[in-house]
Amino acid sequence: MARERWPVWGAWVVWAALAIALSVNVLLRPDALVLTTGERLSGRVLSESSTSLTISPDSSEDAQMRTIRRDEIAQHHRFGTRSVTGVYRLASERWWASEEIYKEGAHGYLYLPQSAIVYSPLTLLPSGLAEVGWRVLGLWVYAWGVWRLTRRMFERDADLAFLVASLLAIPAALGSAANGQTNVLLGGAAGLTAVAVVDRRWWWACAWMAVMVLCKPTALAVVGLVGAAYVRPMWWRLLVTGALGALGLFVHPSPEYAAGQAREFVDKMISAGAPVEVYQDVRGLLVGLNLTNAEHQLSAVRMVGGVLVLGLAFRARRACGGVAAGMGLVALGVILITLFNPRTEGLSYAIVGPMLAIVATRELWERRWIPAIGLMGLCVLLQFARIVTLGEPNTWVRPLGVLVWLAWMALEIGRGRTLWPVGPVAAWDRRGPSDATAGVDRPSAQELVRSNEHRGAHT
Repeated sequence: MARERWPVWGAWVVWAALAIALSVNVLLRPDALVLTTGERLSGRVLSESSTSLTISPDSSEDAQMRTIRRDEIAQHHRFGTRSVTGVYRLASERWWASEEIYKEGAHGYLYLPQSAIVYSPLTLLPSGLAEVGWRVLGLWVYAWGVWRLTRRMFERDADLAFLVASLLAIPAALGSAANGQTNVLLGGAAGLTAVAVVDRRWWWACAWMAVMVLCKPTALAVVGLVGAAYVRPMWWRLLVTGALGALGLFVHPSPEYAAGQAREFVDKMISAGAPVEVYQDVRGLLVGLNLTNAEHQLSAVRMVGGVLVLGLAFRARRACGGVAAGMGLVALGVILITLFNPRTEGLSYAIVGPMLAIVATRELWERRWIPAIGLMGLCVLLQFARIVTLGEPNTWVRPLGVLVWLAWMALEIGRGRTLWPVGPVAAWDRRGPSDATAGVDRPSAQELVRSNEHRGAHT
């Protein structure tokens, strides 16, 4: 039995090795300082006090230790400038100190006030342990999402599918996990949401979607898709979940401050929603290909894209069985919050990693070689997009790849075939687990697909 399960152990060893490598990489990063004079320093802090710190610069031109007064330091980035966890820590500390957490204009902290509350326990830890713990948590949820998706979708072949899907999902997560971004946690939560929807575990679906929204407010689009597709079981559960989340604000001792930060959050989202910079969303695609940069045209593209995704979601819900609808809805949701979010960065595509990896693995299992190869290639390009432009920065490769994936999904859903069991093949697929079917062995995904194909050949 142990030998038969080597793919599972191999996959978990890969995930553990990745977590260890990321942890070591974070702890070995030098501090980065920006002085009030504009000078930038990078090096190891040897000692510090309430009034000054001593740093050993990395620069060979300035190899002598320097003691710098606190009032000379404009910014101090522990573990390098690319680590974003300092933003989360600062917001949490400001929250409990009743200070403004939305200070940096259209940049800085772009999350719900409740997210600062959730991050609070990590601020009690030493900074190094908090950095490592946050990354390990995100990576664990990401890996767990892949694990649960494969166990749910492949059943008898789940062990090998988990290894393959893990290898396909890891590239998208590398950069975001290294920086400590919430994208990794969000991607894993999306996969767990899909499993919960498929299994009709509605409260678990609400819980994991709440995690998604805490990671990024734009995940409300996924909540909207799932809620619209499953109105009867979801509407009141979503209301209860939302009410509990709103009440969470008032764990702060000052209700006036908490309500004020909620209003500031809304203002922040409005100002951040129209960035001047070109990111890697559909705008980055169009600008990168020199097609358009007119804001009214871009707004029309986003509106049409949103309506298209909503239509596909309803089509998947009506034309396909419960498995296909649940998986398809969440896959469409993560595409929506990356491709049509005006602030999508390159590393934000970790959000689609688990769902894309499962889709690619499924096509590989079905020996549909052209889509399988294309989707596996996209899994790699989500992290290594510069391969296409021979090392040059670009804003169009990732959104173009995800747009092609969306077009392919639209074709599959339009034909009534998604990547999972389709049609009314069994009672559990239509209604989910129930008392009537609890004692019945469920057929494997492969058996269901073969059953559908056989049925289609005789109709």
